[in-house]
Amino acid sequence: MSTSPDVSVIVPVYNAADYLKSTIGSILKQELGSLTIEIIVIDDGSTDDSLAIVREIADHNPELQVATQKNSGWAGAPRNRGIEKARGRYLFFCDADDFMPPQALRQLVSFADEHHSDVVIPKMVGAGGRGVRRSIFEKTEVDADWVKVFRANTPQKLFRRELVERHHLRFPEERIRLEDALFTFRAYTLASRVSIYADDVCYELHQQENGGNISSTGIDPIEHSHTVYRLVEIVTSGLPASPTRDDVSADVIRRLALGHWKNPRMKGRPLALRRAWMHGHRRILDRFLTPDILEYFDPVEKARIVAIQNARLADLIKLISVTNSKSALVACDDVRLTDETLTLGGVVQTIDSTVGLATGEVTVTRRGTERSISVVAALEALPPDEQPLYLPGARRFTARISKAALYSLGNGKLDLHLVVSSPDAQLRTRISVAAALNGKLTAIADGRIRLFATDLGNLSVLLGKPASRRIVAKAASYVPTQLRKPVGRGLRRLSRSLKAARR
Repeated sequence: MSTSPDVSVIVPVYNAADYLKSTIGSILKQELGSLTIEIIVIDDGSTDDSLAIVREIADHNPELQVATQKNSGWAGAPRNRGIEKARGRYLFFCDADDFMPPQALRQLVSFADEHHSDVVIPKMVGAGGRGVRRSIFEKTEVDADWVKVFRANTPQKLFRRELVERHHLRFPEERIRLEDALFTFRAYTLASRVSIYADDVCYELHQQENGGNISSTGIDPIEHSHTVYRLVEIVTSGLPASPTRDDVSADVIRRLALGHWKNPRMKGRPLALRRAWMHGHRRILDRFLTPDILEYFDPVEKARIVAIQNARLADLIKLISVTNSKSALVACDDVRLTDETLTLGGVVQTIDSTVGLATGEVTVTRRGTERSISVVAALEALPPDEQPLYLPGARRFTARISKAALYSLGNGKLDLHLVVSSPDAQLRTRISVAAALNGKLTAIADGRIRLFATDLGNLSVLLGKPASRRIVAKAASYVPTQLRKPVGRGLRRLSRSLKAARR
């Protein structure tokens, strides 16, 4: 009879002294029946009492072995050392701050043996504020739904060791995000069967009270986007071409890339960081997005995709607040300022392409007041060469605003909106600045009008005093008090003369 255990439980440890007795204790208390177990703890250079605690537990439990290594800074390296030491028919990866109910390993191993599963995903619950995708565990599935499977990124699963060794599956050892998903995704695509066991809770994911889980630390957008690229690549190369593969690919892109553009905190992040996220996600879409995959996204997600592909950061920021498709995006890419008129041109897109645009108008509002003016905006079809750059149904708009109308609002900051109407809807949206105008707005100004982009990329106008008045005021400030009135009268006469000469 083989002396190899049925399952090897691998526990990477780093500074987990407060949790180890509970975690290791839950594994030692497994109700295994006739099954056998080995527990492999790899200490990754802890600086607290973790190593002393596990060694003390090992002194009284021969099934527990302890190894140490120099700190690697991430969980991949200690997990790989555990795989190298393991002798069990199955591997299970348990984190040092989590918990396993007593029946868990017996149920998982028995299920895998009965159904010849290479990977079994256990039903999980979160504790201490840790989130879990409950939809994955609604029912037990022998041949699990692939979309559900690839939503289970974490490594706390039962893996057949023969699968792991045959394909030399290992965790990345460098400090990268989603390193566990790189392991699990490869295992999924190589397994003969992946199952979900949901009859009982078999694992508790815990959130550390101090927020010290690795997953709670900051994220580098370039590194994260590169890992997501690799994950989509594993799916597209590892699964056979089919609607299922397209569905899984779309879901991975939705969760791990587009999902960042639903987070309100993105609005407050530095511009360079937002651009880094956008460019990283654009690389993923440029490589993997196909018309078939695109069909699995809803209208708002498609709008995000179009914005990323065309580097329209302002649209992405606006879409963070969009929760339904009855919205519009407006980008100004042409501004002209003449003696009499401010002319604006750009593109308006309705997220729901079935909303036909009939009429439009630009409203200009003095910030902090209710004072506003409105002018008609002409709408026309996009030229054929521009149509691929936008959502279906996009239109080009043009609006001409007289300077006299702007002056009537009074000095201050003026915000611009485009209101578009159809028989069924009226949509009002801030006009943003298209990339084509980046760095050019500051040159569009005259004596009283200056155009600028807000921090969120919206188009605004700063309306001030006429230049001649500013000159007079500046000059008067250098004149002694007793001479200001006569000098002021002279400067004003000079200003009028200059103005008349310019006409």
